[in-house]
Amino acid sequence: MSTPKTNPRSVVKNINSEGDTVMMDLTGDIDLHCATDLRGHLLETLQKKPQVLIINRRYQGKLKLVGMQNRVRSIFEISKLDSIFQIYQTQAEAMA
Repeated sequence: MSTPKTNPRSVVKNINSEGDTVMMDLTGDIDLHCATDLRGHLLETLQKKPQVLIINRRYQGKLKLVGMQNRVRSIFEISKLDSIFQIYQTQAEAMA
């Protein structure tokens, strides 16, 4: 069990490990102010190659990413973040 470094803008509230599973508890809005911090926590966690990564958004909602530029999509693919996030070309696809 670990707690992320203190950052008042961080949406990452807690990171727990149990066996081969890591659970990252997120809260609040994900925006440009906290994106770098969130990315750092995700990359640090993914470097440990957990078998399962659970991202807990307390409101039980789904996080879908839409309309990424090719360059951004490429970064997600290289860092394997495309295996974590649902990524769609259009809003209509995401809503289907």
